Amino acid sequence: MALVALVMAGSMALSLSACGGPTNDNPPDGPDVPGGDVAQDYEPNTSHLAEGLVPKFDENGRLTYASGTEIVVNVGNNNDKNPQKTVYTNNVLQEITLPDGKKYSSGNLKPAWQAAQDELGVKFVDRYSNLSSDKQIEQAISSNQIGDYNLLSGSSAKITQNTQYMLNLTDYLDYMPNYKAFLDANPAVYYSLTSNVNNKAMYYAPYFDGLNDIEKYVLAEQNWISDMLNAEDATLAATTTTYAAQGQAKKLTTTSAVAKSYMGQTGSYEVETTSLDGSEVVTGKVDYDAALSAAKSASSALGQAISAAGLSSYTDESGNIVDIMNAVINATNGAVTGGQLIKILKEYINVAYTVGGEHYEDPADVFNSISAMWDVDLLVAISRCAVTSPNILGAESNQLANIYGIAGRQGTTQRRLDVVAFAGELYGVRGLESRIENTYLAPDGTLKDARQNAESYDLVANLGDMAKEGLVYIGEANVDAARSFEAASPLFMHDYSQTQTTTGFTDDAYGVSPILTPVSKWDTDDNGSHETIMRFTESWRSVKNTGFCVPIDSVRNNPDKLSATLAFIDYLFSNDGQIVMTYGPQSTNGNENPNGWWYADEADVELDSVAHRVSIETSDGQTNSSVQYQINSEYEGEYFVFNNTVYKGMVPYSRAIPKITDANMTLFSGGTVNGVKLNDGVTNSIPASAYSYTNYARHILGTTLPIGNKDQGFEYQCTAPVALDGAAVVSAAVANGTIKHVKLSIDKDKGETMWYLIAPTTFALDSNAQGILGNPEQSDISGKYFYNNSKTDYRTNVYIDLAFYGFDTSRYICGAQELGNIQPNGDAYVTLLNGKGLEQRISIYRSAWDNTAFAFGLIEG
Repeated sequence: MALVALVMAGSMALSLSACGGPTNDNPPDGPDVPGGDVAQDYEPNTSHLAEGLVPKFDENGRLTYASGTEIVVNVGNNNDKNPQKTVYTNNVLQEITLPDGKKYSSGNLKPAWQAAQDELGVKFVDRYSNLSSDKQIEQAISSNQIGDYNLLSGSSAKITQNTQYMLNLTDYLDYMPNYKAFLDANPAVYYSLTSNVNNKAMYYAPYFDGLNDIEKYVLAEQNWISDMLNAEDATLAATTTTYAAQGQAKKLTTTSAVAKSYMGQTGSYEVETTSLDGSEVVTGKVDYDAALSAAKSASSALGQAISAAGLSSYTDESGNIVDIMNAVINATNGAVTGGQLIKILKEYINVAYTVGGEHYEDPADVFNSISAMWDVDLLVAISRCAVTSPNILGAESNQLANIYGIAGRQGTTQRRLDVVAFAGELYGVRGLESRIENTYLAPDGTLKDARQNAESYDLVANLGDMAKEGLVYIGEANVDAARSFEAASPLFMHDYSQTQTTTGFTDDAYGVSPILTPVSKWDTDDNGSHETIMRFTESWRSVKNTGFCVPIDSVRNNPDKLSATLAFIDYLFSNDGQIVMTYGPQSTNGNENPNGWWYADEADVELDSVAHRVSIETSDGQTNSSVQYQINSEYEGEYFVFNNTVYKGMVPYSRAIPKITDANMTLFSGGTVNGVKLNDGVTNSIPASAYSYTNYARHILGTTLPIGNKDQGFEYQCTAPVALDGAAVVSAAVANGTIKHVKLSIDKDKGETMWYLIAPTTFALDSNAQGILGNPEQSDISGKYFYNNSKTDYRTNVYIDLAFYGFDTSRYICGAQELGNIQPNGDAYVTLLNGKGLEQRISIYRSAWDNTAFAFGLIEG
């Protein structure tokens, strides 16, 4: 890990904008600002604001308002049974003492919101409607109650459909220096938020569940991989079963090998990777010709392994491991054992793979290390090994039916689509993990959509071939798979790290951890060539599809309320605001007897020597600066700033962050704190929150609600140590450029095209476009053929069909006769779906994006 640190550059980047509470008429006690209040030349220009919508300012041009100004919020997570909101509720909590030593009961603000209220000198009034994000906005409008809420959370789509009710936040950016600085630093965010390209109007503020970092990792049972590829021959012979037996256990209809090779069969390919010692970027090589020669040689270790598996001689002309295994499996009618397949794979890696000209000493490093070079073909090969090796994996033979190569977290539609998105990384398909539907950008900035690319269907259908072999599991129809490692034990998943690797997993045998993104062939010039060999992911943290807005009638003719609401938005995107709304309030008593939820040691350095105030240029060319400081970039690996005090923090990924208290961690980890124990069903009725970071944050602290810019540092501390090691390896690869990814901004001087720019989360659609997208034909596209909205529904969609069945034309699309039969190939799908309204849908999106891109100077008109 020390070697990894040499190439680590902090991919868990935090957009640290400085902030300060407003200068109120009667401000609460707050931190002393070094040097006193800073005089400014900035004089607010409000001439562009409508009458009745002008905020209040102090003598320094900062937002001001009466102390105790109420901000009425309808903010919460969509859960009407167990409301996750800003205050504790009757059915969630009776009076108990939490890790900060304070008592809480029904109606109390949760700690993060109480801290923000104290800092800003406002009063939050919770009126969360317990409805889904769309329904609460619809109800507020239909009942003429939209003006009752100063802040209302909802889906970005629903907010942008009702902009006539919402305040245009763009008009107020000059007065929110932290928020504007944040947008200036992340321009792709602004593209997503813009609802009217003519005036760049922005009617909602975004929610970020982390920002500018990898979102979903490839997670692997690293212990399994190591145990298989390092097992002695005698162990392999005694602890594995046959390929045919695992298929029979899963009630498959064939014992043949049907998965196809992808990356190549002859010649070789090269890819940038990291050296075996972690110190530099080197060239890795996969040599199919060398493997083919060895496979055909009776004297080579690979040739002997093939012969011992039951194939007297290999006569095919492919040096790809999938084709070699196919020949062995089919020649033996599936009688080949897992031990024999593992032996073949080990010898294949020893022949075909080199890193900087050197072979791996440990064959498992081709998957598990910073020098990993695995691709979809090796995934197929190691998956075949896993499904035939239950005893090596610590499972009993009667669990054979539950071992898979790939599985999703649950059998729901949303989690099945994680498997489809994984196929995008495996086969180099853009648009399978986009911010909105399946869109991505071509090199020239043109909006494209995977659903109009025939190869998207053709390549996803390869998962169907793997499923026929028992290698892929994405849930049975109408059956919730629950956590994937309970219903189907997978070797690989594509998921959030902490979700599957919580601190609750401390068993030494537990080895689920992030590994490097797979190598694949990518079409970076969008001409169908797939000539770029690299690791690439679309799963990148950016604007979520929910946000929060300010109903205009709630602040009209009320300058105090308008100023207070704007100040809170600015606070959310500041340094201090992000910390409070992620970790909760600080413990000023430290860790031993905490009166808060996080702590850190104060650093013995001058504030001005390591930090600075944030400043923005306003629309009329003035400069507006904030009260609070932010750490200078060169010191992010040592310190962080809170309330204008410099602290030493813990340093994951080269960035200092607060450390959560031991009491906080104990409660999260299922322990008892102040007589309170979560998940016991006795002490209180808080829904299952122990070991679930998101539930804990929402139910206990009041953070991770759909508002503001959450930092991942808290989530990091709730992750299993083995997963932190894996995430550090991935972070190092992102930092040294051996994992490429979509970006929030691109550098054309470095040759980056718009292909690398992250697609927007929402589009600026006019009322006519919104009307067309709401018609029944378009509802079928989004609600039937490409249904993807539910976290609890088990419905399928076109891509999931292909992952289940491939191009099995005897079946109906989505199991629905009225949608017709599964099509025979990708071209047929494109023709069918364009005729059903897909072409019209994408044309509307493309036109909206063109207007946005032109308005921001990304493309020429």
